[in-house]
Amino acid sequence: MDPEPVGRVEASANGVELIRLHRRKDLIGASAARTFGSVTVRTEIGVQPNRTFVGRDQFGGLSEIQATQTSAAFVTDFAEPGGLFTSGQVIHDSIESDDPNLVRPNQEWRASLFMRKQFAGDRGELSVRWLGSLNDGDGLIRPKLSYDVSDQVRVNVGADLFYGRREGAFGQFKDNDRLVLSVSRTF
Repeated sequence: MDPEPVGRVEASANGVELIRLHRRKDLIGASAARTFGSVTVRTEIGVQPNRTFVGRDQFGGLSEIQATQTSAAFVTDFAEPGGLFTSGQVIHDSIESDDPNLVRPNQEWRASLFMRKQFAGDRGELSVRWLGSLNDGDGLIRPKLSYDVSDQVRVNVGADLFYGRREGAFGQFKDNDRLVLSVSRTF
């Protein structure tokens, strides 16, 4: 099932309701990787035929558009000797559709960067993740600090910091930054 739902607005006796549908999708893909010492270079490509996307109907409501999506990624991972791990990727995403009612752009470029450093005998971890749209210039910065209090209990504190123009996938949330605190216990 597709983790990105499409929506449909329906009117009923109870009022207007947004119905979220997770459509079935197929994925055909390939990947290749090569390691050069502490650096790994990967590339991936995936094709999703007849994927369902959100569109707009003639009344401004939501509709569904069927199209083929092709995504390609170039990834570099670097495990530094001091225990710092860095991973960066650039992704190109293309939707083969001429439908002007498609909500998202047909061509989209995204990038990400992830850095992680473990400390205190690998009980603690400091990480930061950046996700960005190269099309819109917006993104998300997600710092996080984790500590294993015991073998069963982990405490996390982090934040989601959004930036960019309101029209962007991330920028639309720029006034909704959040602080996250969690405690997990395994059995």
